[in-house]
Amino acid sequence: MIEAGTETSASTLCWGLLFMIKYPEIQKKVQEEIDRVIGQSRKPCLADRVDIPYTEAVIHEIHRLGNVVPLDIRRDHLFADSARSRRKRSLPALHCSRRRIQPRQWTISPTAIRQGKKLDASGLVSFGASEKQIVIDETVSLTASDADEVLLSNFVESGVPYVMSLYSSPPVFTFPSPMQKNPSNFPPGPWPLPFLGTVFTKMDFRTMNKLAEVYGNVFSLRVGSEKMVVVTGYKMVKEALITQNDSFVERPNVPLFHKVYKGTGLTMSNGYRWRTHRKFGGLHLRMFGEEKKILEHSIQQESVYLCDAFKTEKGLFNPMIILNGAVSNTVACLTFGQRFDYHDEYYQRILRLDNECVQLAGTHRAQLYNVCPWLLEYLPGPHQTMFSNYKQITDFLRGEIIKHREDWDPSNPRDFIDNYLTEMEKKKSDPKAGFNIEGLVISCLDMIEAGTETSASTLRWGLLFMIKYPEIQKKVQAEIDRVVGQSRQPCLADRVDMPYTEAVIHEMQRFGDVVPLGFPKRSAKDTTLGGFFIPKGTSISTNLSSVLHDPNEWETPDTFNPGHFLNENGQFRKRDAFLPFSAGKRACLGEQLARQVIFLFFTSLLQQFTFSKCPGEEPSLEGEVWFTNVPSPYHLIRHKNPANFPPGPWPLPILGNVFTNVNYKTVDQLIEKYGTIFSVRNGNDKIVYVSGFKTVKDVLITQGETFTDRPVSHLFDTLYKGRGLSFNNGYSWRKQQQFSSSHLKNFGEGRKTLEEHIHRECYFLCGAFKEEQGCPFNPLVKVNNAVANVIGSLVFGHRYEYDDVDFQKRLQMSAESVFLTGSVWNQLYDAFPGIMKWLPGPHQTIISNYQELANFLKEKVEQHRQDWDSNNPRDYIDAYLTETEKRKNDTEAGFNIESLVWCMVDLFEGGTETTTNTLRWALLYMIKYPDIQEKVRAEIDQVIGSRPPTLSDKANMHFTNAFIHEVLRKANLVPLNMARTARKDTTLGGYFIPKGTVMITNLTSVLYDKHEWETPDTFNPGHFLDSEGQFCRRNAFFAFSAGKRQCPGEHLAHMELFILLAILLQTFRFSPPPGEEPSLESQGLLVFVVALLLVADYVKNRNPPNYPPSPFSLPLLGNVFNVDSREPHIYLTKLGHAYNNIFSLRLGRDKVVFITGYKLVKEALVTQAENFVDRPYSPVLSRVYSGNAGLFFSNGEIWKKQRRFAMSTLRNFGLGKKTMELAICEESRFLLDEIDNQKGFAFDPTILFNNAVSNIICQMVFGQRFDYADHQFRTMLKYISKNIQLEGSIWGQLYEAFPAIMKHLPGAHNDMFSNYKLLQAFVKEVVVKHKAKLDPSEPRDYIDSFLIEMMQKPHETTDGFDEENIVPCVLDLFLAGTETSFTTLCWGLIYLITYPEVQEKVQEEIDRVIGRSREPSIADKANMPYTEAVLHEILRFGDIVPMNGLRVAHKDTTIGGCFIPKGTAILPILHSVLFDENEWETPYKFNPGHFLDKEGKFVRRDAFMPFSAGKRVCLGEQLARTELFLFFVILFRKFRFSAAEGEKLNLDGVIGVTRTPHPFKIHATTR
Repeated sequence: MIEAGTETSASTLCWGLLFMIKYPEIQKKVQEEIDRVIGQSRKPCLADRVDIPYTEAVIHEIHRLGNVVPLDIRRDHLFADSARSRRKRSLPALHCSRRRIQPRQWTISPTAIRQGKKLDASGLVSFGASEKQIVIDETVSLTASDADEVLLSNFVESGVPYVMSLYSSPPVFTFPSPMQKNPSNFPPGPWPLPFLGTVFTKMDFRTMNKLAEVYGNVFSLRVGSEKMVVVTGYKMVKEALITQNDSFVERPNVPLFHKVYKGTGLTMSNGYRWRTHRKFGGLHLRMFGEEKKILEHSIQQESVYLCDAFKTEKGLFNPMIILNGAVSNTVACLTFGQRFDYHDEYYQRILRLDNECVQLAGTHRAQLYNVCPWLLEYLPGPHQTMFSNYKQITDFLRGEIIKHREDWDPSNPRDFIDNYLTEMEKKKSDPKAGFNIEGLVISCLDMIEAGTETSASTLRWGLLFMIKYPEIQKKVQAEIDRVVGQSRQPCLADRVDMPYTEAVIHEMQRFGDVVPLGFPKRSAKDTTLGGFFIPKGTSISTNLSSVLHDPNEWETPDTFNPGHFLNENGQFRKRDAFLPFSAGKRACLGEQLARQVIFLFFTSLLQQFTFSKCPGEEPSLEGEVWFTNVPSPYHLIRHKNPANFPPGPWPLPILGNVFTNVNYKTVDQLIEKYGTIFSVRNGNDKIVYVSGFKTVKDVLITQGETFTDRPVSHLFDTLYKGRGLSFNNGYSWRKQQQFSSSHLKNFGEGRKTLEEHIHRECYFLCGAFKEEQGCPFNPLVKVNNAVANVIGSLVFGHRYEYDDVDFQKRLQMSAESVFLTGSVWNQLYDAFPGIMKWLPGPHQTIISNYQELANFLKEKVEQHRQDWDSNNPRDYIDAYLTETEKRKNDTEAGFNIESLVWCMVDLFEGGTETTTNTLRWALLYMIKYPDIQEKVRAEIDQVIGSRPPTLSDKANMHFTNAFIHEVLRKANLVPLNMARTARKDTTLGGYFIPKGTVMITNLTSVLYDKHEWETPDTFNPGHFLDSEGQFCRRNAFFAFSAGKRQCPGEHLAHMELFILLAILLQTFRFSPPPGEEPSLESQGLLVFVVALLLVADYVKNRNPPNYPPSPFSLPLLGNVFNVDSREPHIYLTKLGHAYNNIFSLRLGRDKVVFITGYKLVKEALVTQAENFVDRPYSPVLSRVYSGNAGLFFSNGEIWKKQRRFAMSTLRNFGLGKKTMELAICEESRFLLDEIDNQKGFAFDPTILFNNAVSNIICQMVFGQRFDYADHQFRTMLKYISKNIQLEGSIWGQLYEAFPAIMKHLPGAHNDMFSNYKLLQAFVKEVVVKHKAKLDPSEPRDYIDSFLIEMMQKPHETTDGFDEENIVPCVLDLFLAGTETSFTTLCWGLIYLITYPEVQEKVQEEIDRVIGRSREPSIADKANMPYTEAVLHEILRFGDIVPMNGLRVAHKDTTIGGCFIPKGTAILPILHSVLFDENEWETPYKFNPGHFLDKEGKFVRRDAFMPFSAGKRVCLGEQLARTELFLFFVILFRKFRFSAAEGEKLNLDGVIGVTRTPHPFKIHATTR
C-alpha cells in the first residue's frame, strides 16, 4: 500500500510540474479553467472533474507521456492440461511503454505532450490493464489529479535547470515558488534572509510606517516563504479596500489562526462559506436589535451596571476589567442571550484568556509560528499558550451551545446560538455553507473576541484622553448636561444633538488607533496597486494607522483634536479617511454595534462621573502594541461632595449611614440635631431629607421642575428598568403620565361610568359584609378586593370574586412588597446592589413578588391582544395597545408591551394599597369615635336618603368630606414621599444641592406641621371646616404629594373613598367587639378586627306578594348558571310544569317571568296583547342599536310607525302579490342550477339555501339579488348566522345578566358586537349608494322608500325616519327575512330524508296537482293538503324560535293568578306551546297528521305559534309562508333527497336565538 500508493503518484506529479514548465501556454490554459470553475475561494473537489475537461485531458496526457511504469509487473498464468496436473507458468513483463507511444494510437506527436480536447482513455493503460490491475489505481489517479489542480491554482512554475533521467525513473528537478523569486514589477522591500525571510522585522504599525518612508506606500515583506505586501496611506489603502475590494476580499491562510479557526467562522472563512456566514451574522444583529430599540435598551441597562461598578470602587482603580466585562456583556446578550456579572470568576477568566491571546498574537515569537508551523508545532512558546487558551474558550462556548440545544425552540430564537442552530437545520443540504457545530463555535468566538477587545480598548483610551485633557472632559459633560441632563440616561437619538461629544468619540477612535494593522487579505487575481504588479494569491496587509494619521488627510494628525470632526459652525462632520473599522466588503461586521456601545457607555460614564488622574501618576499616551493598540495600565479617581452640602450624621467607611434607621418616626430626632434639611449617606450615595411645609413646598412646587425626576433605585431598576409611571423619567415619563391621566378620564374618572363601577363593587362588598352575620371579622381582604376590583375594571376590564384564591395571593404579595420596601433591606440593596443581589433576604422576596405580579398582568395583556379592537377600547390595556401602534415611530415615548406591564403594576398597586388602608383607617376612626360616625350617618340620611350616593352629593356633605380628608391626614399613609433627584445645581434652605442629588420629602412633617394645623396630633375633622361648617381646603394637605409628580389617581381615590364610605354607612353601623378597645397605633400596615352590626335593607331583593314563584337563586348571580345553556327551552318548559306554567328567575340583577303552555302564552300575547306589546331593556341590543331603534326592538310610537311603514312598503314591492311568486320561482332556478352542479355528490345545502332565501328579502330591501359566489354577501350571511347563535348562547345570556362586567371581559360575546359592526357597515354602504341614485318619483326598494319618507318628513324625527334609524330597520328586515326561513328549509330536508315515506307522499301530491309542465303557484296550496300539513309540521317540530322575544308589562296585571308588576320582563316559551301535550296528539313525534282531519284535509291548529302571536307577531310571516311553500315544492318536484353514505342525520338542534340543525350533507338525485 505504502510503496504503490506513493511512488507512482509522486512521480506523475513531478512529471506534471515539469511539463507545465516546459509548456507554459498549457499551464496558463489549465489555470484559466481552474479559475473559471473553482475560483480562489475554495479547494478543488472531485466533482469539478466533469466541468474541467482540458485539465482532465492534461492530467491523462501527463500519465501517458510521463510513462511512470514502463514495464508492468510480471504475472503468472493458470491453465489446465488434460494429461498433467495443473501448474503455474511465468509470462514475460508487459512493455506498457510501447503501447503508450505507438504512433498508430497517438496520432499527434506521440513523444510530445498533447494539447486540445480531452483524450480518449481507451488507449491509455497507465497502470496496466487486466483483472489483476492494482487496487489503488483509482486512488492514485485521484491523488495526482487533485495535487496538480491545487498546485496550479496556487503557483506558476517557471523553468530552471533540472536533471532528469529519460529512462523509467521520474525526473529530478527543482523550481522556485513565487515567494522565493519576485515577479517583475513586484513591490520592493527589505532584503530577506534565506528561508526565514524578514521574520525578524517587527510586524507592528510603527515599523511599517518607517519602512513606508524607505520603500514607499506599497512595499513587500517575506515571512518565511510567503510574500506579503503592505499598503500604507489613505489613497493606497482606499484603492485596496474599496476600489479593488473584489480583488482583496479573501483571507490568506495564517497558520497561527488556522490552527484554531480552520477556515470557519465569520473572520477567517472565505468564498461561499464566508458570504453565507457574514450575511447570516448581519441578519442576526438586525433581528436582535442592532437597528432597533431593544439593543439600545440592553446597552443602556448594561451602562447602569457599569456605572454601579464604578461607584463601588473606592479610591484608585484600573477600569480595564470593568470595561471589558461591560462591553463583553452587550455581545454576550446577543450571542448567549444572557449577561454575566462582573464578579463571575469563570466568565472573567474566559475574558482574561482571550485578552492574553490578543496580546500574544501581536508578539514577535508568536509570529514565528507563521514561518515554520511544522517545526514550532512541537516547540514551546507563546503560540502554545494561545492554542491552550483558545481550547479553553472554545470548550466554554461548546458548553453554552449544549445548554441551548437542550431547550432550543426554532420558532422562538433567543440569541445568536439559537438562530445558528435553526440555520444549521435549514442548510443541512448545503454543506458548503459550513453551518455546523464547529462553525457555530468559531462564529461565537469571533463575536465575543471582536465585539469585546476593540470597543473596550477604545473606551479605555477615551477615559485616558479625558484625564489627559480635562478641558475636553468638561466640554463633553456640559453638552451632556444640556442635551440629556441628569434625569434620564443618554440614548442614541441624542447623538445628532451632541456634535462635540460625537467628535470626541471619533477622535478617540482615530487617535487611539486600536487596530493599527488591518487583518491580512489575499489577492484573488493578478492586479496592480500603486503601479506595482500584485500576483494572484499575494497576502495584503493594510496599515490603518497610516490612514488615521495621514498628514495629507488630517490637520494635526499627531495631536488629540476633536476639531478634526467639527466644521466651522461646530457641527459634526464625517471624514473620508476615518477608517478605524477597516472598509469594503470585509469591514467590521459589528461596526454599528460598536458605535452604539461606545457612545452610550462613554456618555453614561461622563454623565455621572468626573475623572481625574491619580496624584503622582502621569498616564502615557504611547500605548502597548499587541494585536491591537491598547493604553498602558492607568488608574482613575472620583470626586468628593461639594462644599455647603446639607449636614448629617457621620458616615461609616464604605457603609455610610445605612444602619441609621431613617423613617418618619426617627427622622424627628435627626431634624432636632441637623435641621429641616439634612443628609445621610447610603453606601456611596448621598440622600437629602427635607421636612416642614414650607421647605417641602419649595421642593415639590416652587422648584417642581428641578425635582421632577426619579433617581435610579437599584432594587426597582432590576424590575422596572426605567419603565412604567413611578420610576420613569423625562420625555417617556411625561408621555406615559399624560396618557394614563387621559385614560382615567376617558374610562370614567370624571364620568358616570366610574361611579357605576364603584357602585357595582359596593354591591358586592356589602354582600360580603352581610355574609359575616354580625360576627367579628377582619375587613382587610374584603376591602382590599373591592378597591382592587375598581382599579382592575379600569385597567384590565375584569373583577375577581372575593374568594378567588389566586387573586388573593396577588394582593397579599403586593401588600407584602409594599411593607418590605419600607424596610432596611431596600436601603441595603440600594447601597450595595452588587453584593445584595447575591444574598438571600426579604429584598429577594420583593423582587420575586413584583416579577410574579408582572407575569400575572402580562397574561392579561396577551389575552387582550387576541381580541383587541383599536376602534373599541375596553380598558387601559386596549387603549395602551392602540397608543403603542400610534407611537411606533416615537420610540422615545416608550410605548411597548414591557412598559405597559409596569404601568399596570404601578396603577394596580398605587390604586389599591393606599385606598384600602385609608378605608381601614376610616372604619377604625368611626369605631373609635362613634359620635363622628353618627354625624356622618346623619348627613348621609339627610342628603342622600335611601338612594345610591353619587359624586355630586359630595358638595352638599361638608362633614363627610372633612372626615375623609382628616382620615387621609391623620392616617399619614405615605409618611416619606418617593425620592426625587435634582436635575440641575440649585440651593435649598441656603444649602447647595448639586445636580443628581437624591431628595426625600418628609410628608409626615407637613401633615403634622404645628404651624399649619390647630391640633395636629388629634383626629379632628374640624381642620377642614370653617366657622359655618362649610368644607374648606388646606394648603398643607399633601396626602397625595404635590407638584408634577402628584399621585395621578388622586381623583379616583377621592371618588372611591366617598362612595364606598357613604354606601357602607347607609347599610351598616360599625362598633368594636365587646371588651376590645381598638388601637390607633400603626407600624406601616394597620391590622385590626371589627365587628359589624348588619342592618341590611333586603327590600330591594324581596318579591311583592303573589309574585310568580322561583327556584332558589344565588346571591348576586341569581339563576343565570341554573339554566341549561345547551337546551334552555326544554329546561324552562320543565320548570313550567313544576310551577304551574308561570315562574320567575333572577338573571343577574334582573328578574324575568317565564310563561309556558298554550293557554297562558295565549293570554299574555293575545288576550293581554296591549299590555305586553313593548320590549324591555336589553344590554345586547342597546349596545348594537344605541337606543329605541329598528323594527323589532323599538317601542312606542316609533315601533308602530315603523312596523306600519314596513308592512306597506313590502306590499308595494310584491308581498302577497304575483310578482313575489315570480321572484321566488326565478330564484329557485338559480338554486336548482347550483344543486345540479353538485352532480350527485354529497354536499352541504345550508349555504345554498341561505343564499336563495336571503336573495328574496334582498330584492325587496336592497333592490337586487346577489350571486351565490359573491364573497361579501356570503360573509354577511355568515355573520348573521353566527350572531343568531351567539345571542342565544351562554355568552349572550351572561352579557344580558352582567353587562357592566362582561363588556370588559374577553369572550365570544365580543365577536357578536364586532360582527354587528360589520353588518351595519355593509348596510351603510348600500344606503350611501342608494342616496347617490335616488329618484323620489320611482322608488326601487325599501331603502329608497325610507329615504323618500325622510325627505317628506324632515322634522318628524319622533317617527324614526332619520339617518340613525335606517340602518337598524334595514338590518332587522335582512336578519329576520333570512335566518328563520332558510333554517326551516334545512329542517324540512332533514325530516323528509329521515322519513322517506313522507317525502314520497309529498312528491306524489306535487306530481298530481302541479306536474312538471308549469311553475308552482301559491294558489296550489289549497289543493295540496298533505304538503301544507308537512310544512306546518316542519315549523312545529323544527321549533325554529323556541323561546320568542322578551316583552315587558306596560302596567300592573295578573297572569295565571300571579301578580305581574309594571315593568316586569316576561318571556313566553313558544317551545312549550308547540309541544303542549294538551294540544298535540303526539307532540314529540314528527307527524303531519297533526294538521289533517279524518278526510285528509288540512286543518289549522290554535296552538300553532311558530311565528309568535299578537301585536308583535312576525312581520314577515306571510313572506316566509310563501317562500317555504314555493321553494319546498320546486325542490322536491325535481330531486329526491337522501343522506350522504354512512351519515345519519342528527335531529337534535344547536340552540341560539333560533334552533338550527347540526352540519349535514345530502345527495340530490334528479327524479
